[in-house]
Amino acid sequence: MKKIGALIMCMTVWGAALYAQTGATSAADFDTKAAGNGVVITKYKGAGGAVVIPATIGGKTVVGIGEMAFSSNKSLASVTIPAGVTSISEGSFYGCISLKPETIADIEKRFGKDPFNPLGFNLWGYNSPPLAAVIKGIEI
Repeated sequence: MKKIGALIMCMTVWGAALYAQTGATSAADFDTKAAGNGVVITKYKGAGGAVVIPATIGGKTVVGIGEMAFSSNKSLASVTIPAGVTSISEGSFYGCISLKPETIADIEKRFGKDPFNPLGFNLWGYNSPPLAAVIKGIEI
């Protein structure tokens, strides 16, 4: 009986670790607003990691990612964007310093560099170091 209890506890811990590692996402991880027949993500509230944006939320197709929706999420490593997303606003991924280079390249290929710029102000380029580091002249 103790072995079964230990096994269940081990599987629970492993499952929780896997969930955190993959950044498994659900509709509850996103705030949205209506946009025609679809929705636009206005805020990501999840833990980060490898995020998969669902193709639909609340029965409506995800068609866009709004301004600053993922901005400054320092633990966001990658994001999978469904084919139904046709626009990503400026600054959507600004300050996401942990994004993998291949994720950045994929987003830039589909949507340009605007998703990494802070609302049109390209002071330091995309995925900039924190302002305090820039002021001190330190690049991270």
